[in-house]
Amino acid sequence: KKVEVLRDPALALAERQNTAFAGTVVTRGQATGVVAATGMSTQIGRIQAGVDAAAADKEKTPLAKKLDEFGHQLTNIIGAVCAATFCAAAPRFGSPIFGGNKLRGAMHYAKGAVALGVAAIPEGLPAVITLCLSLGTRRMARRRVVVRRLPSVETLGCTSVICSDKTGTLTTNAMTAVALLLPDGGGGAREIKVEGKSYDPTDGGLFGEAPGLVDRDAAALKSAAVCAFCNDAQLAKDPETGGFVRVGEPTEAALRVLAEKLGAPKALEADCADLDDASAWQRAAVCWRSAAARTATLEFDRGRKSMSVVCSDKTLYVKGAPDSIIARCATIRDPSTGKAVPLDDDTRKRVTLKVNELARRPLRCLAFATRGSLPSVVEGYAPGDALPKALDGAEAHEALESDLCLEGVAGIRDPPRPEAKVAIAKCRAAGVRVFMITGDSRETAVAIGEELGILEAGRGGDRAWEGAAFFADESEAGEATRAALLAPEAGDGVFCRTAPADKQRIIKLLADAHGDVTAMTGDGVND
Repeated sequence: KKVEVLRDPALALAERQNTAFAGTVVTRGQATGVVAATGMSTQIGRIQAGVDAAAADKEKTPLAKKLDEFGHQLTNIIGAVCAATFCAAAPRFGSPIFGGNKLRGAMHYAKGAVALGVAAIPEGLPAVITLCLSLGTRRMARRRVVVRRLPSVETLGCTSVICSDKTGTLTTNAMTAVALLLPDGGGGAREIKVEGKSYDPTDGGLFGEAPGLVDRDAAALKSAAVCAFCNDAQLAKDPETGGFVRVGEPTEAALRVLAEKLGAPKALEADCADLDDASAWQRAAVCWRSAAARTATLEFDRGRKSMSVVCSDKTLYVKGAPDSIIARCATIRDPSTGKAVPLDDDTRKRVTLKVNELARRPLRCLAFATRGSLPSVVEGYAPGDALPKALDGAEAHEALESDLCLEGVAGIRDPPRPEAKVAIAKCRAAGVRVFMITGDSRETAVAIGEELGILEAGRGGDRAWEGAAFFADESEAGEATRAALLAPEAGDGVFCRTAPADKQRIIKLLADAHGDVTAMTGDGVND
């Protein structure tokens, strides 16, 4: 967050960096703020207002509409039959059995016509419909689906469009390191593919690399150390599910998993007394913990785009944005000799090009660097001592994080669920369109959309729209354009940078313009 005034009144919520929203979790830092809105006037209050509006604007289900139509038709038919029966009996109104009284005869045959109409009404229809829906609910329950309202079973069968949130629904919501760039010793960088799609350190490894990379490659060793030391996240096993969960920031948890997959050097394992009691998924963490202790932490700062720690081995370990870290590196690690060699302009350009390739996939990139020669006051500092000037303030931190040695770059992302692509293919085969609606960036949304098969590979940008831009034109022509873009023959699509209110407008547009029955899936309160 920052205190500068933002002049654009139409700025997206994610870009309002001078505002802390109600419900926000503060992970670090402190500030004094001016309350600008409370209750239903806050952004989370507006979400609640949208939920209330959606609940009040309930539309009849397809089954209810069909029953209404059937009821009208049945009423007309029964009315016509009753009227025809009454009219056909008109010549007998004056029959002798009524004593020649036509009024009594008319009343008699009127009662008969009404009785015929009552008999024709299918009183058992509601019970039959309820029974059929209950059987459907039972089938759904076998597939571990909870149904709150019986008509939902039938509505699901009529669904023509599925709108889905991305994070945690189509993706695992588990940040995972999928690529690692290391200096190749020839003036460039080589990429190592990292396998795995969860916080499980035993899920996959380093593709194409034999065990013991940290013993063969000095840059891999230092990168593993940065992942281990510049990290406050912890991994834990869920006792109920047996799966792995994170405690801490998702990005740091991803680096914790990467450190385990890289492992610790054999020499460090041999000296670690606690290794025998460690589980297979935390051996590296135990080894690095025994190797050195953190003595000082230089917290992340938006200005320098990095954070670092000073450890008892008299080394500064740094992680941060590649553009910021590479700019402050004077040397790069030689993987074979382990020496820090000068980082010339050609090598810097080649490494930057490789980093840009990762960013275009798109992956969130973090660079790793170290510094061995520290000021004596920093090397001798211990927790509890008076803070030296070299560790006090943003300028001091930036000065300390200079003359660094580049060790590597990690590419991190939230991977798609393996089953999601199969499910989307089945939807398409069934004639159901799929729209992904996310608040994430356009690049990330398009990449995930193409990987899942929602968008055509290489041309995904043609069917991807940002929420604010999509609804920018409020004219009738703009509404017609939007309707044409969402027409059934146009196919699937992706919406990015959307606000909660945009989701409601998208679904309403699908229903009003094309009569689509839309299902919304996601883990957010607005979903």
